[in-house]
Amino acid sequence: MNQRIGIGYDVHKLEKNANLIIGGVKIKSEYGCISHSDGDALTHAVIDAILGACGKKDIGYYFPPTDEKYKNINSLKLLEKTLNIITDFQIINIDCIVVLQSPSLSPYRERIQESLANSCKILKEKINIKFKTEEFLGFTGNMQGIKAIAICLVEKKYSQKIEILPPATP
Repeated sequence: MNQRIGIGYDVHKLEKNANLIIGGVKIKSEYGCISHSDGDALTHAVIDAILGACGKKDIGYYFPPTDEKYKNINSLKLLEKTLNIITDFQIINIDCIVVLQSPSLSPYRERIQESLANSCKILKEKINIKFKTEEFLGFTGNMQGIKAIAICLVEKKYSQKIEILPPATP
């Protein structure tokens, strides 16, 4: 088997009265992300993890923040486009951490898993998500930003070529 691992990381600034979207799910919050796209730090980290595992360049190479066609785009659409880039690989599993002081994200876990799994075309059980705070320390603890880390395991797809041999002669 040819398995590979990739790591993704993303961070976004938080501001009052902006949308907070995590893994394609809108979260009820006083604070939200400021970004060129929808600011979905988790999905961006997942995209980078997938691309890295497949030996590809980072998210900014394929979906540059200077390109107006990606302005306010739903990051799940970027994730789906990413699958078109990695056609020689299949996703085995994804493990993620979202670091955000508030609000509590635990009530959204199932919806976020389902959202990412549907976009990745894998079973929900193949995506694990953990939520952390930084105990009021640093930019995440002070509600200035959000960060997400993801790791992805992929496996190279092989096309099996069947060779038919002539019958053995005695």
